Amino acid sequence: MEERPATASSLMCPSPLSAASWSEAFADAPADQAVWEARTDSYLGSVRQLRRALLQSKLDGTAGSSPWESRGGSRVLCKLSATALEDRLKRRIAKERRIAESLADLMDIMEQAKFQARETLLSLKRSCGGLWAAINVAEKRIELRKERPAQEQVPDYFQEALEQERSSLRSVHQGLLKLITEGEEVKGRVSDAISLMIQNKLTLHLDRTPRPYEFLSTVASLEEVVLQFCRAAEAALREAETVSDRTRRRTVATMKQRIAELVEIRRRLEREISHNHSAIVESEYHAEKMRRQIAEQRNAPENQGSEAESVDLDAFYSRE
Repeated sequence: MEERPATASSLMCPSPLSAASWSEAFADAPADQAVWEARTDSYLGSVRQLRRALLQSKLDGTAGSSPWESRGGSRVLCKLSATALEDRLKRRIAKERRIAESLADLMDIMEQAKFQARETLLSLKRSCGGLWAAINVAEKRIELRKERPAQEQVPDYFQEALEQERSSLRSVHQGLLKLITEGEEVKGRVSDAISLMIQNKLTLHLDRTPRPYEFLSTVASLEEVVLQFCRAAEAALREAETVSDRTRRRTVATMKQRIAELVEIRRRLEREISHNHSAIVESEYHAEKMRRQIAEQRNAPENQGSEAESVDLDAFYSRE
C-alpha cells in the first residue's frame, strides 16, 4: 500500500472552529448563565487546540527523524501553516486587546460624562429654585397691591413691571424644567451604559460577532449627547440669569420711583394739612376775638336801653 505524503492538516490536532463557524455558533445572545459558560468553554477549547496545533507543528519541524526531511514540499507547507496559525492567533489577541482597551477608555469617559451631567442638573435645579422664589415674590406683590382701596387701584408702570417680571420668569422657569427632564433622561442612559459596560467587561472582547464594535459605537455616541445637553443647559442658565437680573432691576427701579412719588405726595399732603390746621387755628382765634368784641359792645352802658331790640348773637352763631 502506497504511503501518502504527510500534510500539515494530518499532523495537527483536530482543527478549531473557524471565525465564520464561531460567529454562527455565538451569534445569538446567551439565554442564561449556563449557555454563556458553555459557549465560553467552547471558545477557550478552540484556542487551546490552536496552541497545541502550533506547538505540534513546531516540534515536527525541528525533529530529525521527521518524514519532512525526505519531503521538502511538505516541510515548507507545514512551516507556512504554522506561520499562518501564529499570525492568526496574534491578530486575534491584538483585536481582543484593542476591544478591552477601548471599553476601559469608554468607561472612564462615561464616568466623566455622568459626573458632568449630574453637576449640570444640580445647577439647573438651583437656578430653577431661585426663579420660583422670584416668581412667588412678584405674585405676592401683585396680591398686596390688589388690597389697596378701589380709588387707588389704577394701572401704573410698577404694576406693569410686576406682571412682566412674573410672565418672563415663568417662561424661563418652564424652559429649565424641560431641560431638567431631558437631563434626567440623559443621565439615566449614561448610567445604563455604564452598567452594561461593567456586565460585558470580561466577555465583550471574546465576542467574534460585530456586536462589540456596535456596542462601543453606541456608547461612544452618548458622549456627544451629554455634551449637547450641557451646552443647552449652559445657554439656558445664562438666559435665565440675564432675564432674572433685567426684570429684577426694572421692578426695583419702578418700585423706588413709585415709592418716591408716594413720599412726595405724602409730604405735600402733610404740608397742606399743616397749612389748613394753621388756618383753622387762626380763624378760631379771630372768631373768638370778634365774639368778645361783640359781647363788650352789647354790654356797654349806652346799649342797655335797647336790650330788647338787640340780637342774640349766641343763638345766631349756634344755629344750624
